[in-house]
Amino acid sequence: MPEEINLMDYFKVILKRKKLILGFLLPGLIIGGALTFFLSENHRATAIVEIGESNGVLLEDSAEMISKIEYGFYINSSDVEVDVKAENLKDKNLIKIEVVSTNLEDANRALERINESILASHANKIDSQINKVNSRREILEKNLEELQKDISYLLLRGQQIAGLQLKVYDLQMEIFDLQRQIEYFQPTKIFHEPTISEKPDLILNLIFGGILGIFVGICLAFIQEWWKKNKYQLGK
Repeated sequence: MPEEINLMDYFKVILKRKKLILGFLLPGLIIGGALTFFLSENHRATAIVEIGESNGVLLEDSAEMISKIEYGFYINSSDVEVDVKAENLKDKNLIKIEVVSTNLEDANRALERINESILASHANKIDSQINKVNSRREILEKNLEELQKDISYLLLRGQQIAGLQLKVYDLQMEIFDLQRQIEYFQPTKIFHEPTISEKPDLILNLIFGGILGIFVGICLAFIQEWWKKNKYQLGK
């Protein structure tokens, strides 16, 4: 039968080799402290994008936009070394963009490029849709003008114009609806937040280094104990 594990034996080994274990605590603390000074400071540039709307429909699907932001569609990743993340906030039309870099200028410049690309893309979409609406409205206005001429002609001849008047009303309502559509176009807006500079956490690194040092010391303590008990058997 396999020998049962006795936690007390492990505890005895740790007490027996405590000097060895504690001997690795100081190097661990030194490593943790050194990391604090060698690790670069991170700069986090953040912006909130409010996606514009066209008659109640978003100019761009938020999930698709997040994918494009994170895959570098709006920025040339070879220009700057940055980490870009995007996420939806409470509303589907609100997206938070975070750019993290060890260089403050790179972080701000990358965020600015992303914002400019998004605004330009959405502005083009609005312009395209407004042009379509205006083209349609111009056609309707010409039709309305022709109908009004026909009505004037029929009135001079004393003929019925009820049917044409109904068409005029329909055209006027459609033109009014197109004008209202243009008023409901909402451009995309971007709200910048202050860039945050994050220094490496000294306390956290010291804790990490200390735990790592103790862990290495415990491992070596058990290796030494195992070697002491089995070295004669291994030598046979």
